[in-house]
Order: sequence, then structure tokens, then C-alpha cells
Amino acid sequence: MDPCWSPLAKRRKEKHGKDNVKSSKTFMDPVHGRCELPGAAVAMIDTPQFQRLRKLKQLGLCYHVYPGACHNRFEHCLGVCYLAGKHLRLLMQHQPQLRLSTEDILCVQLAALCHDLGHGPFSHVFDGPLLKSMGLKWTHEEGSVMMLEYLIKANDIDLGLYGLDREKDLEIIKDMILGVSTEEAEKRDKSHSWPRRRFLYFIVNNTENGLDVDKLDYYQRDCYYTGLSMRNVYDNLLDSSRVVKCDDDVDRICYPEKYAEDVFHAFRTRFDLHNKVYQHRVVKAIEYMLVEALTDGAKYIKLSGTGGEIDLKDAIRDPAAYTHLNDSILDLIWQSTHPGLEGAKKILRAIDRRELYTCIGRVNMPDAMNQQLFSEDESVRPSVQKVLEEIVMTSDNDSITESDFIVEFCQVHHGMKDENPVDKVYFFKKEGEEAAKIKTQEKLRGILPQFYEDRTIRVFVKDPRKIRRVSDAFASWARDQDGAGSPHCSMSQDPTKLLNFSE
Repeated sequence: MDPCWSPLAKRRKEKHGKDNVKSSKTFMDPVHGRCELPGAAVAMIDTPQFQRLRKLKQLGLCYHVYPGACHNRFEHCLGVCYLAGKHLRLLMQHQPQLRLSTEDILCVQLAALCHDLGHGPFSHVFDGPLLKSMGLKWTHEEGSVMMLEYLIKANDIDLGLYGLDREKDLEIIKDMILGVSTEEAEKRDKSHSWPRRRFLYFIVNNTENGLDVDKLDYYQRDCYYTGLSMRNVYDNLLDSSRVVKCDDDVDRICYPEKYAEDVFHAFRTRFDLHNKVYQHRVVKAIEYMLVEALTDGAKYIKLSGTGGEIDLKDAIRDPAAYTHLNDSILDLIWQSTHPGLEGAKKILRAIDRRELYTCIGRVNMPDAMNQQLFSEDESVRPSVQKVLEEIVMTSDNDSITESDFIVEFCQVHHGMKDENPVDKVYFFKKEGEEAAKIKTQEKLRGILPQFYEDRTIRVFVKDPRKIRRVSDAFASWARDQDGAGSPHCSMSQDPTKLLNFSE
């Protein structure tokens, strides 16, 4: 049965009629200024499932290093929804021949609004290292689709009252959130089977080149709240973009050739955010400690689900439980009297006291490992576990064990691993003159870096008394690896400055 037409929804419509339709609302945003959102978006915002995003910090544990990074997923989703509408209205203004409908715009805006509904506590820590430590493979996009379906059903939101098809357009919105794979896009291109215009599917989650309104919002928002300087090119990109037929006969959102440098700087902002904020050594140290605490205490953390009490790991399949899962999960641990959570409390107490795992340095990823990284044969690919074992074997007299430290493969790139993301973006010279093309690197040689991905190996020591021993073993291991270099770290984390903690 269609949840939009449950008995309660029918009674509401019979009783209230058009009064049940939400009106548009305007809010002030520190990044975008005055933002107006459509009534359908307001109907979804005013639900427990969406309000949950107020309790999820956008940058997770970066707040422990960047005190200004206290913004939440809530305002990010509002910002992405606004940018999606702004982008499409600009396209309508510049290209009225596109004949975009109100329904086209609304589908994209609702996908933008709900694209992060599935994020768990502490953002990417939850659907990344935490669930991985529990042996689960799951993405927050899957969670967003689950929560969107539940939000509509639990709150009897009738998309039909806003001009959308209750079933077909809901599937389109879900498609836009999940992103259309390259294989699926090629299949639809050949069969001309896109339910709505092709380019609409790449505004929120651009699986072709990564340049979408989600990125354009968080690039600006995260820089604003962390104090990271950036070159503001985003208004130019939105205003100058056009839907153009490309040289492969596909209509895409393209950019004027003269803005190629601005496109690259957008991708460069991503690199800088990962390098300086998201993968900051102290942020990662706290993440490792939090994951250890939650993994250790997971079986003792109980949530209220559809059928009663459930475990933390089962919440990803239970939207009723997931509705109340947010950053306050740490309060559940602190307030619990269960003896099984004492280990988790000890780690959380260490975080509060700033007794953190120590990053003793990093080295370049060795040449041999770089060559094997993308091998089709999984058995020859480098692994964290293998490096961990090799470092332990390098130490003297079994002075350290694998449980004493953490090895991390740190990969920072511009959005396309070791490839140039600008090579995935189409540019046009003058409107209507010729098909849009990929811009050659020759024309951008002056601004492009030599390498698009920075690959390093970092080591974090858990016990300060083991810093010297692990440091010596790590340095000894690195000397035997061509291209690795010597371990280096910031002065504040230099092991020679921490000798007073060593045995």
C-alpha cells in the first residue's frame, strides 16, 4: 500500500485539503545569505527524521581540533537544497529553451535536501571505520534512501500535493541521492530511458566528475567554519554553467573554457580540506580512539527499534532506531552503569583529558607499494596489516606488538584518486558554436600539479611509553623501503620531544 495514501493521510486531505500543503520558507544562512526553500522541502524538514541532523556535526571529530567547526548536517542539507534550486533557476534564466518544469526543479531540490539523511554519529567515522570494524559494509547514501522512505511514511507526506508523482518521482529522487553509475548511465543513454532530463541526475551527486552542489556547499561551509582560506569561485561556476551537447552526443552541465582554472581551484579546495582538516593527524588520532571505544562497547549499547531493543550495528536496517541515533551516543555510554562499558569510558576520558594516541611521523608510500596499489590481484596489494607485521618484525627483542600502534595509509587527492579531475569536466568555447569537449592538459599546464594524489603512511602509538621503541622500528622499516624517506612529523609531535614519556 502506498504510504502516502494511508488512512491518516486520507483523513488529513479530506479534513484540511490544500491547508495541509506547506508553504515555502526563507532562512538566513552565514554562507549563502537569504535562502528560500519550497513547501515540499519544509514539510520534510519539519519531521523528527530530518531534525535529527541538528545533532550530527558536519565534520565529526574535527571539532576537537577546529573549535569553530561546530556546524551540523542540518544546515549543510538546507544549503545544498538552496544551491540546487539556485543552479536550476540560473539555467532557466540563461537557457529558457530547456523548458525545465517546476517538478524537475522540485525533484532535484528534495534529493539535495535529503542526500545526507543517512549519516550516522560523527559523520564518516560511522559508515567508515566503525562499521568496518564490525564487519559491515554500508554507505550513508543507502541510509539516506532508507530514511527518506521512512520519513515520508511516518509523517504521511503526500508528494502528490506538491505536483509530484508519488511513486515515480520518489524513485527519481532516490536515484539522484544514490548517484547513477557509469554503466547505468551508458545503458540509459543508449536506450534513451532517463525518466527525467539526464543532466538533472548529476546536480546533487555527480558520479562523472564530482563537481556538484553538495561539494560546492561543503567546500564553502567547511572553509568558513574552520577558518581555512579559499578562493571563492563558486558563484562564477553556477552562473556560467550551461547545458551543452558534448562531443559524445550527450547533454551535460558544462563550463566556459575561460573558467577551467576556477574548476580546478574547486577541486583544489577539496585537497586542502582533506590535507589540513579532515585528515589532520590529531583528528585521526581521536577517530581511532573513538572507534576503539564504540567497538569495545557496541554490544552493551542498546537502542529502541521497531521490534524492541536492538544492538547498535542493527540500527542501519531499522529506521525507527536510526531516527534517534546521533552524536549523543556518547551520553548513553557515560550514563550507563553497565560494567562492560568501563573500557569505553576509559578511552573517552582519555580523549577529554587530551591523552591522545601520538602520531610519530609519516613517510612517503614506498615505490613498490605504489606500483602494487591498484593491482587486479588482491594478494599483492599492500595492506595495513602487512606493514604492521613488518614493523613489528623490525623491532628488537619483541619490544613492541601489533596492538601497540596503528598503521594508516593516508591518501589525499583532488577527487579522482591519481587522475586529474578536470579531465572529466566538459568545457565549451562559445554558446552554440560547437560541441563541448574535455580540456587538454596542455592548455592548463601552468596551474596543474605534477601529481594529483599524495600517498603517505602514518603511524600512531597508543601508549606514550612505547613511542621511542615504535619510532625506532618505524624508521628502521622505512630505511629498507625505496622511495619512503625518513619519518617526519610536526614539532609538537616529534618523538624526541616526548622522551620524558618513554621507558
